[in-house]
Amino acid sequence: MAKSQILFMVILTVFLVTMNEFGRRVGNRQRTSEAAGDDTTGLVIGSVLGLLAFVLAFNLSAATSRNADRLASAMGEANAIGTAWLQAKAIGGADGEAVASALGDYLGARQIFAGSRRHDPAIDEADARTNELQTVIWDHVSTIVAERKDPAAASLMNAVNNTFDATTEMRFAMGFIMPPQLVWLLLGMNLVGMGAVGYKFGLAGRSNRLVAVSLSILWCVVTTEIIDLGSGRIWSFRTDVRTYIWALESIGQKPTDLPG
Repeated sequence: MAKSQILFMVILTVFLVTMNEFGRRVGNRQRTSEAAGDDTTGLVIGSVLGLLAFVLAFNLSAATSRNADRLASAMGEANAIGTAWLQAKAIGGADGEAVASALGDYLGARQIFAGSRRHDPAIDEADARTNELQTVIWDHVSTIVAERKDPAAASLMNAVNNTFDATTEMRFAMGFIMPPQLVWLLLGMNLVGMGAVGYKFGLAGRSNRLVAVSLSILWCVVTTEIIDLGSGRIWSFRTDVRTYIWALESIGQKPTDLPG
């Protein structure tokens, strides 16, 4: 299920429909004219559905926030690399050009890292390439700083350091997955809510299986999208890498064509 969004949605829908049917049968067994019109039962079911709505809204807000963090981290990293590249070109010389060239390759590796799907081997390759280039870049920057004591050299060192910090931040943002506690809470509330709806149908003596299936599919889609949006790249959702593409184009390099 961690690798297949469709499989997760199918299994969740089956569980929701099954829970609705179970609740309906329990309601049928307890159905009386008094129970069907009991305000207490309606109040409890309404409270359960209200709590479900709150849990959905809370998780959607958290997922949206995490997505905004990833976008901000991507923009921050691309901008930091671009700034370091400009300063390296301004420094000039053999070491300055070497730093600029390595930063161009570095930017390409970061685009692949940010835009690849989960479990794609390209992610590990991009990470390995990132670590390798960081060593190369810092060796040249160290040489520049040792030979030059002017503000330009110090500024380049700070820019490169900011680039590495931005990369660490991006790695953390992309590695984030919704906490299991929140996921289980979301799934549990969906099941309880669907069971409550089925129980109410049973008390009223109504089947409404088409309504139950439709509602199950709707809740399943919303839940799946929340989990997908809140995690770095667990399923189909991917972080926008246009900032890396623009940065690569601005320094005259061709972006990598990532698979759709």
